[in-house]
Amino acid sequence: APEHYPYWLWFLDRCQAASEHGEEKAPAIRLDPVELFDMFGGPKGGANYAQIDEAFERFSSMLIRNRSAFVMKGKSYEDKANLGTLCFYRSWRAKPHKDQGLFEFAKGCVVPGPVVWSSVQGGYLKSIPLSPIRELSYVGQRLYTYLSKHCRPGGEFVISASKLLPKIPMSCPSDKLKYKLGPHHEQLGKLGFLAAVDFEGRGRDVKLVLSLIHISEPTRPY
Repeated sequence: APEHYPYWLWFLDRCQAASEHGEEKAPAIRLDPVELFDMFGGPKGGANYAQIDEAFERFSSMLIRNRSAFVMKGKSYEDKANLGTLCFYRSWRAKPHKDQGLFEFAKGCVVPGPVVWSSVQGGYLKSIPLSPIRELSYVGQRLYTYLSKHCRPGGEFVISASKLLPKIPMSCPSDKLKYKLGPHHEQLGKLGFLAAVDFEGRGRDVKLVLSLIHISEPTRPY
């Protein structure tokens, strides 16, 4: 769900911070709803605590699967493997008064699953600066994440529209591409992240040439 995406980015950021601090075992990351509200916006309250709980409940229920097919020595093979869960999640909630309709969040923690944690330690899963997230639409958040992982600050990145759109995700005909992506490019430009966007080619062959503004890597305040 789009409203859950920032929480996943926050989780990856905390995983990378733990790895950079020398943690060898998968860390139990303390879940602080107030911190998340302050970072991503939104009023504090029971209903919003429930949204955070729902997000991590979903994450912890997802499985990492591998599926592949190949031919060897004249025989066709299919390989299937369930590699584990994304994370383990536990929360404690309190209902101090009989007339209180919602449980209050007391405390909780999230632990990365083995595949996620090994990917963080190996440098395959990397976090991004989180401060711009609350200023972006969902498509803007996905575009910001994708470019952060594939293009260095001050660099240039070329990608076909047919490959980029499913990653964002967005669906639109090629003749509407500039119109649909324009507001999201503008958001990233105002944040001092995206310097310029050019479109090359036509129809299904159209490509985007995206240039990022050169900025120094921010340090974490924790």
